[in-house]
Amino acid sequence: EEADFLPANMAYFFLPAGVSDINDYAELGRSAVALVLVCLLSTVITFGATALSIRFTLRLLERRKSRV
Repeated sequence: EEADFLPANMAYFFLPAGVSDINDYAELGRSAVALVLVCLLSTVITFGATALSIRFTLRLLERRKSRV
């Protein structure tokens, strides 16, 4: 019952952000290229950080396995 609170009220949490985006639509249009570039760059950085952390974790697990 308590777990249903967030999904049931999701519109209330995102409505202010959506209204703000609509109010600033002209501003978003002027900086569309920059927004797309930032999204792409942050995606690549996130992929790289995830890959490096997984590689590091696997090395740690291999070291632990070889000690036992």
